Amino acid sequence: MKSKIEELSGKALDKIVPYTWTTLNSEEIKKLQEYLAQLIIQESCQVLLNWKDEPFPFDENLAVRLLKKHFEVE
Repeated sequence: MKSKIEELSGKALDKIVPYTWTTLNSEEIKKLQEYLAQLIIQESCQVLLNWKDEPFPFDENLAVRLLKKHFEVE
């Protein structure tokens, strides 16, 4: 079974640059997936760590909205 990162990056590559599957080798794709995952996780963690600066208690729904806003995702 594919990891979640492989699944998501595969969807992104298929949609945005489908030709990468023929121009990049599997090792290059794997490196791209791993680096992308690291960047997303680091950003997400930083957003949540900054929560302590907010004047209200932690709320899962608010956390989701905060991450979506940070990443400009609807």
